[in-house]
Amino acid sequence: MNLSFLNSLFLIGLVAAIIPILIHLFIKYKPKIVYFSSLRFLKEVQKKKSRLLRLRELLLLITRILIIIFFILALARPVLKTLLPQKSTSHAPTAIALIIDNSFSMNYLEKENTIFSEAREKAQDILELLNDKDRVMLVSLDGAFNAKHDYFTSPSQAVKGLQSISISDNTLLLQQVLASIKPQLEKTDMINKEIYFITDEQRAVWKDIEEVKLGADLFVIPVGEDSVKQNISSVRARYIPKILSDTNSPVIRAVVKNNSSKILSDVIVSLVLNNITRAETAHNLNPHQSKQITFEVPEQGERFHFGEVRVKDEMLPNDNVFYFNFPMQSRPEICVISSKELPKALSSVLDVITQQQWVQKTPQEMNGQIIENNQLFILYAVSSFDEKLRFYADDILQKGKALFLIPDEYMNQQGNLQEWLIGHKIHYKNIDEEYSAIDFVNKAHPICAVLSDEHFQSADISKMWDVAATGFVPLLAADNGSPVLLIKDNFLLSAIDFT
Repeated sequence: MNLSFLNSLFLIGLVAAIIPILIHLFIKYKPKIVYFSSLRFLKEVQKKKSRLLRLRELLLLITRILIIIFFILALARPVLKTLLPQKSTSHAPTAIALIIDNSFSMNYLEKENTIFSEAREKAQDILELLNDKDRVMLVSLDGAFNAKHDYFTSPSQAVKGLQSISISDNTLLLQQVLASIKPQLEKTDMINKEIYFITDEQRAVWKDIEEVKLGADLFVIPVGEDSVKQNISSVRARYIPKILSDTNSPVIRAVVKNNSSKILSDVIVSLVLNNITRAETAHNLNPHQSKQITFEVPEQGERFHFGEVRVKDEMLPNDNVFYFNFPMQSRPEICVISSKELPKALSSVLDVITQQQWVQKTPQEMNGQIIENNQLFILYAVSSFDEKLRFYADDILQKGKALFLIPDEYMNQQGNLQEWLIGHKIHYKNIDEEYSAIDFVNKAHPICAVLSDEHFQSADISKMWDVAATGFVPLLAADNGSPVLLIKDNFLLSAIDFT
């Protein structure tokens, strides 16, 4: 049962019920003083009358308070409603908006059925309680579905429409749905307007609902057991080439997440590569923890690979798998992004590494296909670091590909580039033109593990930037202690100015 008021503003008048109490406390009856010779009999009469007087005053006080309360309630017009509509042919025609939560969490399996199946049954029970004079708008949290069903229909037609609602991965917030159905509710000429929302209450859809002026009563109907739900999801899986991996082989770096508020033990995570299960590992996950898992990938020649990272979670299978694909190549595909010709020293190194198979593109020539076709991108001496190039630089890093920034003498004059670097906590301060030599090689990192000190004995550096980069690990350092080459995940920085 639900008690509401049509004119709730009048309820403020209930404060007036305190007036009789104040009168009772502060305005006392003063008896007249009559002088009499003997008081023995008067004292007995006074005791009897005082008891009757107090009782009469108390009843009078209660009566005054109730008169004020009932008067205010009459002005507020109370209405008593049940949570679900009642089966009746005599009730006034009602316009009902029936919203069904079809987010991923509704596909959670409880016993033998999903919560979404229970929500459908609950919706059908509501529709069967209505009569032919009522009108129903059947919607969900899916904007695409709602765009095709933003109209009122008969309860019998709404029952048929229940089967067309399915779990969606593109759901809206509840206040967005309420705002979209409001115009249709306002168009109806029915006095009674009600909104029913069937949900498992797992999704955070309640924010700012009070900002939507509905002009109708909203009833939330919970479904599913009131317990902590278990849900593990496979969030991400990326191919990391040999040159960027923490081991001396290419790897798949995956992330799985415990979306529940309880500790989960022995969670099985599997790597499937080319339809063959390559590895299975067990992990313990704390509440709401995201955990990174690394699988080594066998080098199987130059071919295109596809696969998936899967977690075992029978309760909510929709987000158990993350798919990926990548080409396995013996040499890295390198693209140089530059507005001018590369220095001879830099181009010679690239010729040796790639057998002269690297490509150079200007910032204006960059597109999504170039990003897909290459693994390592060298950013050097770009004339303009505009929004387009900034987007592609972020896209390279997000896709797990390598970005290698090589400075030139004019880089501090590009405000957009400096702003982007500061966002990554990178500062190129000033150029040191004193000669120095490489004095340190980080052999703990796989990139440098295959190198020996002899590779750098004759390498003199004439121009080098002073670089400060938070979170980056130095791979090479000069004899003055300044870093020469730094790395963080798939982002490499050079301090050497080749110009």
